[in-house]
Amino acid sequence: MPLRILIVEDEAIIALELEGIVERVGHVVVGIAGTVDHALRIAAASGPVDLAIMDVALAGRESGLDAAQRLRTAYDVPCLFVSARTDAFTRAAANEWQPLGFVDKPFTRTDIEIVLQSYPERCQMRRPRTSKHP
Repeated sequence: MPLRILIVEDEAIIALELEGIVERVGHVVVGIAGTVDHALRIAAASGPVDLAIMDVALAGRESGLDAAQRLRTAYDVPCLFVSARTDAFTRAAANEWQPLGFVDKPFTRTDIEIVLQSYPERCQMRRPRTSKHP
């Protein structure tokens, strides 16, 4: 069963590259957001989201870490971080929201494909959806 994936990335070229990778492995992109607020609007409008792939550094005042917290709290959406910010502090802060993984930028298509192929069961086996969708 394909995952419904939200991409949270403010660099258009990278967002489109991620979209292509996600679709090539058979999953569905429910939307692309460049800010936390936009990601929350997409999550609210799109129905259940199985995974958010996000950068740590986003446009606006809030970061991908903020997005991870807000998406997890409001919609029980786990995340996969894809970021150039790979320092220990950032990784520790990211781990607070129990991400499914952390892929360093620059990434290859294979890096993302391997993670997506190894996590679908884990995403689908997590506790039942408790999102606020009708």
